Amino acid sequence: KDLALHRDLVERIERVSADTDRRYLALQQQIGAHLASSQSLLNERTTAFEKTARELAGHFGRLQEAQNQLARSSEEILDFQKMLRAPSARGGFGEILLESLLADILPADKYALQYTLSSGERTDAVIKLADGYIVAVDAKFPLAAYEPLMRAQTDEERVAAERAFIADVKERAKEVSAKYVSEEDRTLPFAFMYVPSEGVFYEIVRRPALWDAIVRLRVFPVSPNSFMPYVYTIIVGLRGLRVQEEARTILAKLASFQK
Repeated sequence: KDLALHRDLVERIERVSADTDRRYLALQQQIGAHLASSQSLLNERTTAFEKTARELAGHFGRLQEAQNQLARSSEEILDFQKMLRAPSARGGFGEILLESLLADILPADKYALQYTLSSGERTDAVIKLADGYIVAVDAKFPLAAYEPLMRAQTDEERVAAERAFIADVKERAKEVSAKYVSEEDRTLPFAFMYVPSEGVFYEIVRRPALWDAIVRLRVFPVSPNSFMPYVYTIIVGLRGLRVQEEARTILAKLASFQK
């Protein structure tokens, strides 16, 4: 009886042991499968992360290059502004822009650069018309008086800067009138004052009293965007007509352009 009990106990222990082994093996397989799946997922996520990191690095690289380019551009703008503080540099810059504009809107035989009048005065350019008549164009860039007007913070600063700006523009217009309106050289009874900055030109044209004072000097301020209509008005107005008879009519038409 004891032997049978012992044998039954051994069998039960063996069955429990075998069942435990099966469960342990199944658990190992499950853990292995989970580990493999987790490793695969981890590898995928690691790969995706590395890809994202590389893309971000590329974006940051391009951003840094853009920032460097912006910094270089800012330095170039500052250098350019410093250069334009010299009157000779401003004059040269205005002449270059004027030459480029004339080349765009007129045939080469209809204008001349650095034209010397009988008085010895040299204007930046002249527009050639019929019967030997010309219109003088001189570039003026009152930047030194314009910048304080833009930087003014208080009413006192604005009043002082505006007064200086108006005086400077009037003085330049007087120079153009005195030097480049000449019957001896067969100029029309007016000249153009080319202002190569739209901002400066706007500050002139937005002040009716200043505009009228300049026009009374027989000088018309023009800018890169407004110069072409003035030139075409002259050319069309004189087409097939006598210059002397039509010059005053054209002068009246140009005077209305401010509106």
